[in-house]
Amino acid sequence: MSTAHIHRRLDSLDARLSWFYVRLLLLTGISWAVHTAELVLFLFTRRLVACNVGMGTRALEALGVGIFVGAAIGGPLFGHMADTRGRRPALLMAMTLSLTGLLLSAGATTHYQVIIARVVAGVGLGGELPTATVLVQELSPRSMRGCMVALLEAFTGVGGFLGVVLAFGLAPQIGWRTTYVIICGCVLYVAVLRFGIPESPRWLASVDRVDEALIVVEKVEKTHGQRAPFAVQGDSMAQASVGIKTLSLSANTLELWALWTVVALSAYALGTYVPTLISLWGFNVFSSNMLRFDDWISEQCAEFNNEPWTLKILKELSHFTMDVFSKIGFGVELDTLKDTFDREEDHEFLEAFDVASVVFGVRIQTPTWLWELKKFLNVGWEKTLMDNCKNFHDFIDSFILKAIEDRREKGR
Repeated sequence: MSTAHIHRRLDSLDARLSWFYVRLLLLTGISWAVHTAELVLFLFTRRLVACNVGMGTRALEALGVGIFVGAAIGGPLFGHMADTRGRRPALLMAMTLSLTGLLLSAGATTHYQVIIARVVAGVGLGGELPTATVLVQELSPRSMRGCMVALLEAFTGVGGFLGVVLAFGLAPQIGWRTTYVIICGCVLYVAVLRFGIPESPRWLASVDRVDEALIVVEKVEKTHGQRAPFAVQGDSMAQASVGIKTLSLSANTLELWALWTVVALSAYALGTYVPTLISLWGFNVFSSNMLRFDDWISEQCAEFNNEPWTLKILKELSHFTMDVFSKIGFGVELDTLKDTFDREEDHEFLEAFDVASVVFGVRIQTPTWLWELKKFLNVGWEKTLMDNCKNFHDFIDSFILKAIEDRREKGR
């Protein structure tokens, strides 16, 4: 019995949320929520920790970056462990280590002890999310992997809410150390995961433990119900397919790393860096644009009975957002809001932005294969989008060149 046979049997399961997959989501989702709650608790109790331990500015900066340094270590470390020892042991060890770091933080009395504890917690946190994601993916049929990962990600909100309640509701009352210790009690949940979640049969098959993989697959099929009919193909063909996928995976690893880095940077930029800049600058970045946007909304509401205005408001809202991020990111006023004094109605960038918004709306209503074909042939709306992307590139490129030139002038 080959590895490809295990893959085929799992991928042939019906794409529906049976009790097995609901239970899998709940079990892994709770660990995901604990992870997020711990991260939020670290973030929002930083001042309490600093005041209690006595931390200066440098120590606070090191404290903030410590968890990310640990995560950078924990990701590859637990990734290797997941490949050699199994997905489930890696998840259990990562969760245990992150909570151990939290417990060490609760007992820390000096700033360097707190920083070291954060790094330890970061190592566990860095390995927890990827191993949980991989385990859920590999236990799911191909047709519902995206749905399962998206539902797992939803537990981020649950954990974030719990972390905020603990940080602002409980920690000021009973102390941050006691709050940390309470969360550390979740280490007992590791035993629930150990006996509640099976090991990935795909991983078991990949390390020649096919008999164990078959036992897991049979349990999944029994709990999930009848399998969907699938075309039987030779093991040699399926094995070749698996081999091809493995090769393509190794070839695309750097691209995936780059994409993940950009996504993570964007998330932290929107969630951490931009609010920090706003808190330093005040709300002047928004004030003038917000007043113009408010005036325009008032005009449109006055004309509500005369013409449809919902799309106009959405359009101006996107212009408002673009103006704000242009000011924050480049220090440049785009002036794209309607009735702005310096607005250029025929500005290439503004026109390209509006047309691109329409094209993406068309994409949503178009079958994927059709717009991909148009993109390949460079015709229709896809050609229009490509032309507008060139305008985006030229305009942003001019921004960057102008910023470099201004910096040179200031340096003279």
